[in-house]
Amino acid sequence: MGRHGVSATVRPRTVVIGMVAVVVVIAAAVGASLWLRSQHPGAVKLAGPQGDSPVSYAGIFPAIEDEPLANPLGIAYDGEHLYVAESDAGTIRVFDTNGGRVGAIRVPVAEGQRSAYPSSIAIAGERLAVVDNAGNRVILMERDALGDAALDVVLGEQGKAPEQPTAVAYAGGELFVADSADGAIKVYSEDGEHLRDLVSADASTAGFVTALAHAEGVLYAACSEAGTVLTFDMATDETDGYLSGE
Repeated sequence: MGRHGVSATVRPRTVVIGMVAVVVVIAAAVGASLWLRSQHPGAVKLAGPQGDSPVSYAGIFPAIEDEPLANPLGIAYDGEHLYVAESDAGTIRVFDTNGGRVGAIRVPVAEGQRSAYPSSIAIAGERLAVVDNAGNRVILMERDALGDAALDVVLGEQGKAPEQPTAVAYAGGELFVADSADGAIKVYSEDGEHLRDLVSADASTAGFVTALAHAEGVLYAACSEAGTVLTFDMATDETDGYLSGE
């Protein structure tokens, strides 16, 4: 007796299973694509300059349909990513230059506090300098690791810490911290050691410093309350005077 031939007919059940498998694969691919689009840098496309002006409105991030930031107060750029202090959330949000979400860094909470409140931030080498107003401190933490940040250094922890820090800047291996408690700009090493104070003769009338910036050997301190900008020669620590809007 010869062998029975194998039927070339495909069973209906096999066809159904195959179709279901294809649908599942496609659904998974679409879901992964949507998830990656919302997480991958570059999800928000900003427009370039328009017309003859070198500066024009380019857009906003997060995208209008995304959840807004919780009270952003500070921003810094390391040449690749933008770091935004989301104060009410106690985090540093990380974006690419197109506004795409890269992730978030949770700022360590100071002892005795329920949450952190980051405001002014600055790139300090491979670390991020953060003014935490909830703990009245300035900290250094790693900026490459997303999630819970490891606390690296607390400025002035061994002595002469800022009492009410309002702004921070980094230049030449030193950290400059505006302290509204005494009107001084305190200078610290990368290890957190207090080095010296910069004090303007007119500090009492300048009000507290709300922002610090540096360029070409000059430190600029914006005093919003008084409507002035103090300048310091970073080589001599001497006050150069004021910038004015006149």
